[in-house]
Amino acid sequence: MKLETFTCVDASTGHITKKDNELLKRTDLPGISLYEYEYGYFVYLSEDETKESITSVGLSADFTFLYLKARETGAKFLTLDCDGTVYPDLPQHNW
Repeated sequence: MKLETFTCVDASTGHITKKDNELLKRTDLPGISLYEYEYGYFVYLSEDETKESITSVGLSADFTFLYLKARETGAKFLTLDCDGTVYPDLPQHNW
């Protein structure tokens, strides 16, 4: 039996804004499927979401870019973790 695996992009929560963090804590955020854990979030990268649909719920351009870039890699999930990978080419937010 072969079990299916999924790719996950790892990134620091420092790449999202404080407002993004507050929005992600909501359980009723339309279009964004995620699981919050002690150090961050596991975000499902839905093929249905567009730049417009993500920003329309108030998430920042930085979050939207990271979401879409992670999806372009073929990943199914984005992990945003306080100890996640810091990418020097992406904006960083100290909140």
